[in-house]
Amino acid sequence: MRPIILTGLTQGKHKFDLDYREIDGVEHCFALCLCGFESEVLNFNNYGGVKHVQSIWETHVSVKPKVRKKQ
Repeated sequence: MRPIILTGLTQGKHKFDLDYREIDGVEHCFALCLCGFESEVLNFNNYGGVKHVQSIWETHVSVKPKVRKKQ
């Protein structure tokens, strides 16, 4: 069983999933979004990881797309 289990972080085109990868013999956890966004989850083996996933999610879905002004 993995340290963090997601339960439905979804909003519009955004849907998070976690990907656990072994890099140089060390397990890492990455938050992946359906839109292509990816961020490493720090301290995923403890409660700090859960709070970090929450922070990554809230920051990711609150970003507004930049609109270019016509010249």
